[in-house]
Amino acid sequence: MAERLRADALLAWALGAFHTATLMVVLVAYTHAGGGLANTFLAGPGSAAGLAAFALLWLATSWTTRRALRGYSIDPGKASPLLTTASHGVLWAGANGVLFFLALVLGLGLSEVGSGGNSGFGPGTAPALLFYVGLGTGAAFVVGAVIGLAFVVVDLAVIGLGLWIARWCLAEPDRGRSGPDARTLDAGSSPHV
Repeated sequence: MAERLRADALLAWALGAFHTATLMVVLVAYTHAGGGLANTFLAGPGSAAGLAAFALLWLATSWTTRRALRGYSIDPGKASPLLTTASHGVLWAGANGVLFFLALVLGLGLSEVGSGGNSGFGPGTAPALLFYVGLGTGAAFVVGAVIGLAFVVVDLAVIGLGLWIARWCLAEPDRGRSGPDARTLDAGSSPHV
């Protein structure tokens, strides 16, 4: 059982890292194609803020990916239906979008407080600010869910391909490979091919 929990945590960590790196590469490529990085929001924050944003996205993505994978199993006898797996992935990806958005809003708010608060925000602007944060939260959920749907499709395809390759490698023990035969591999063990 402990080996299974470590394998699930490793899968969640790997998928979270893949999702985060992909999102950051797409963001940088998009801003670079749109006129260069020097004239975008990436020019101002500096390395520490960029690293903090990356770490925040990675933590949120890894946490929500682990939650989305609850109940998911690569064992054909225990596998949840595809629609259930996809819906969990989409819902938790939407939650990831909300978490990241709210963390950015909190970070910007703390930055505003730390800089002396000369932007004109005050008690009179709080209702409008709350309205826009609420609107942004809804948009962040939708954007996160759409991105999550794309990642669910990619993740399931990659995992399926990996399982197919593992079964193919284990099905032909006479090819000079040492390792367990496909007939002796149980669902809880890992193949050492």
